[in-house]
Amino acid sequence: MVKLKINDKEYTVPDDLPADTSLNSFIREHAHLTGTKFMCLEGGCGACIVSVQSKHPTTGKLKKYSVNSCMVPIYACHGWSVTTVEGLGGKAKGYHAIQKRLAAASGTQCGFCSPGMVMNMNSLLEANPKITMLEVENSFGGNICRCTGYRPILDAFKSLASDAPPHLTKKMADIEDMMCPKSGKICTGSSCGQSCTDNETSDDDQAPKQLMYVELKNGAKWLRPTSVKEVFEIFDMIEGKSYRLVGGNTGQGKKTIIVFIHREFSVIIIFHFLSKGVYRIEKEPDVWIDLNGIGELHGSEVSRSDGITLGANISLTEAMELFYRESKEFPSGYGYLKVLADHIDLIANVPVRNIMPRAQNAHAYVNAGFFANVNKQGGYKVLKKPRIVFGGIKPDFVHASQVEDYLVDKNLVDQHTIQGALNILTSELHPDHVLPDATPAYRKGLAESLLYKFILSIDQSKIAEKYKSGGQLLTRPVSSAKQDFDTNRNLWPLNKPMPKLEALIQCSANIKHVIKGSWDIASQYHYTMETHTCFAVMMEDHMEVYPSSQSPTSIQTSISYALNLPGNDINIRVRRVGGGYGAKLTRCNHVAVVTALCAYLSRKPVKIVLQMENNMKWAGKRFPVLSDYEVGVDDNGEIQYLNASLWQDNGYCPNDSAIGGTINSVSNIYDSSTWKLTGYEVTTDTPSNTWCRAPGTTEAIALIETIMDHIACVIGQDPVHVRLANLDKVNSQPIPGMINETAESANYQQRLEDVAKFNKENRWKKRGISLVPMNYPFGFWGGFHGLVSIFGADGTVAVMHGAVEMGQGVNTKVAQVVAYTLGIDVDLISVKPFNNNTAPNDSPTGGSIGSEAVSYAVKVCCDQLNERLAPIKKQLGPNASWKEITKAALDKNIDLLATHQFTNRDLSKSYFIYGVTIAEVEVDILTGQLQIRRVDLNEDAGQSLSPDVDIGQIEGAFIMGAGYYTSEEIVYDPDSGINLTDRTWNYKPPGAKDIPLDFRVTLKKNSDNPFGVLRSKATGEPPLCMTVSVPNAIRNAILSARKDAGISDPWLALGTYSN
Repeated sequence: MVKLKINDKEYTVPDDLPADTSLNSFIREHAHLTGTKFMCLEGGCGACIVSVQSKHPTTGKLKKYSVNSCMVPIYACHGWSVTTVEGLGGKAKGYHAIQKRLAAASGTQCGFCSPGMVMNMNSLLEANPKITMLEVENSFGGNICRCTGYRPILDAFKSLASDAPPHLTKKMADIEDMMCPKSGKICTGSSCGQSCTDNETSDDDQAPKQLMYVELKNGAKWLRPTSVKEVFEIFDMIEGKSYRLVGGNTGQGKKTIIVFIHREFSVIIIFHFLSKGVYRIEKEPDVWIDLNGIGELHGSEVSRSDGITLGANISLTEAMELFYRESKEFPSGYGYLKVLADHIDLIANVPVRNIMPRAQNAHAYVNAGFFANVNKQGGYKVLKKPRIVFGGIKPDFVHASQVEDYLVDKNLVDQHTIQGALNILTSELHPDHVLPDATPAYRKGLAESLLYKFILSIDQSKIAEKYKSGGQLLTRPVSSAKQDFDTNRNLWPLNKPMPKLEALIQCSANIKHVIKGSWDIASQYHYTMETHTCFAVMMEDHMEVYPSSQSPTSIQTSISYALNLPGNDINIRVRRVGGGYGAKLTRCNHVAVVTALCAYLSRKPVKIVLQMENNMKWAGKRFPVLSDYEVGVDDNGEIQYLNASLWQDNGYCPNDSAIGGTINSVSNIYDSSTWKLTGYEVTTDTPSNTWCRAPGTTEAIALIETIMDHIACVIGQDPVHVRLANLDKVNSQPIPGMINETAESANYQQRLEDVAKFNKENRWKKRGISLVPMNYPFGFWGGFHGLVSIFGADGTVAVMHGAVEMGQGVNTKVAQVVAYTLGIDVDLISVKPFNNNTAPNDSPTGGSIGSEAVSYAVKVCCDQLNERLAPIKKQLGPNASWKEITKAALDKNIDLLATHQFTNRDLSKSYFIYGVTIAEVEVDILTGQLQIRRVDLNEDAGQSLSPDVDIGQIEGAFIMGAGYYTSEEIVYDPDSGINLTDRTWNYKPPGAKDIPLDFRVTLKKNSDNPFGVLRSKATGEPPLCMTVSVPNAIRNAILSARKDAGISDPWLALGTYSN
């Protein structure tokens, strides 16, 4: 029998489970520990990470590491000790320091990714208590967060690093952070009787000493051999039956059993290896052979003369440690191993490389290997035929044999040799084109660049200074960030920076120039960490429904219509949603109706959770938009006329239209009196699209900011000058001042000069910088209830409202408003889940309006309660405590419940949200590698209700937008319209190492909003509109490279169709 421990409790795995049942499924469905989440089911999102302690099959020592629980078969976990987020800490037993740091840093929003983040950090600290900040940042490539933009998460975890600066540790730490969750004492690493890094040999009786055999009830067999000899005996035993070797569990395909590394040659012996994950198998095998207990395959042998032998099941983490050590100790023989280790670090994230090879959340478009024997003293003359191999060109590796022949006896770093090799390679490579792979032209160009980069890296002393950057990769230092805002202590808890409440629980005639151009922006998947899901159960006289929805009212209405049930028979409950961004406004209805129907017909509880692939294929995405424009300007850049046509892709039917919002938002900060804009809705053979964070405004502002840059490039004017020349002086009056403030704080003018100097001195690395202003129109709509109840006996307060908490911090803002208005402490307030019986007919939570509307509604409720309590306060005097006041009110039977529904009759005047962003990037021209070096973002949030929450929204929105422009690509089959990028394997939102190296966010100083709730402004969506500063900066970098190449065209259109 397979046995393991989960949170120190022993479990025996029954033999009636399918052989491919994952550790994640066992944890959730059998151990009933649902803190560990799941989403992608292929090791790409990190939501499922748990900490593991097991005995190394070769050394016998305990090893502690993190794994993606969705990737590990439960039958392969024999002898493991697993810790989940519940085992680490919780409300009942006390929270762990890591959990408290993450909460204190406002590192949670929807909270779906938080358990995986926490457990990954826990494993890192257990394995290396002296971890550095750089190592922390380098260890979260496999953890995806769509909400926060990663900065607060990294800040929280870097504060636990050995080299954390005092200001960061002081910001995060308090004495409780250092409490050991087991002993309750100050953690010394041994106060609970066990060192956190204990690596002593284990006497674990569960560790298998001989072949383990499990006969599964479905007829399959699970075998765990302890030697290679037993593997071959099993092959003889099973004869012709199908089998599957279980090892690292991240891919299906070939797996090396022995790898022999030598300075001159390598020999690889290959077994066929199949595992669940990236590549799927169609038919389950008869026999499963678990190789994880074979010590021979987990070891390594190092010889100074005969090479290095690696066992097939050695993890990439162990291989990296070995490579680094040997390259340092024997540089003349194994110095090159550092390059291999660096490459593994570049492509493989920590939880995955603790199992086996996979990408650090990406796989290469093209990869290459180069080997050449050269005479350094002879000008790097190639002594014999080199080896040049490319992957990603065709299904098999491709040898560039013609280039190999050409290079023999030639000086490798000679300019003529280089050009000749590249010319031959151009004619020799013929990439195939299988969607969703990149185009053949791009992959061929990338292969040529990799060969050129290899040659440039051989001896930088032989390379002209301007070209040296081509031989180097962009290296990423530890990122930094700054948040700047006003906070008035006289208003606290309103306007107080504080963590979210759920944080711990979630772990014309003058025309001189006519400019024509086209612009387009593609689709984007919302990438909610929680896919569409719903739970429904029939009760005695009604149905209880728990959907993941931004629009509970529409779910109630849809179920009522589909099942022909009266509305008062359907109770909708929503505690929180694992990410929304518009994805769960309308498409959640489908899943909820099906769930309710199944529960209604079966009279049993039913839960439906869509797999990520189905979610991505079926659910709508952001609307792609295409535009052709013609603009006439004078020498000053002032627009005399602008004619533009915009086409919006609805998909196969126009369920949710955004073209009107797009047209209305193109004006941004500019005078549009001479503009003519025409919008069209287009039907295509793709799934029906829907609203996605800042729909319409994102596309509109991106279009007009692109046009402004186009004007500046053509007429040779400063882009900021062109923008100010076209300013709407009535509706965008604050913009010039904000531009000056942001430019001054960001040292913009000096950085412009620095970028120009850098580009002049470097041919193959280029930098670009861009400034983008924003005027985001915000109007009130819909209806949202608030309900405030005071419990007279102890003075505690319960609040219910009609918005859905999905990470945007609405509950936190509501609690702060209630505490401020009633004059009590936030700790007395509990915000309850959405309930359609207390918020009937309420509008969807979207468009950044939810927090604004319900904050107003509960404020009115509190005003009503204050009015009722005024006589009691007067009677008891100014020294009476809140509890005394509420108890007296209770005794007098004063109604301590108040409700109010917010509508636009309460706040009828719309307002503008202003912002300015400066983005600077660096691009490797040869490969396209990108780093966002710095972002300075200044947004007008009015008098912020909750600065930490607002800054979290700003950072998360900006990073989501950065991914939209730089890494997220939807590819459809041209014949069927099916989405081919439907997994973490081929759809890439930003990771922790994609955020700006320096990210500075400022909430505009001395600002208030007389038309908002308590003088605040909405913040959830506007920042995404300013991420167009990133592609604009990228364009400026590329334009510098094109100028170096002799291309005279001052403009470059970026986009799917524009090229």
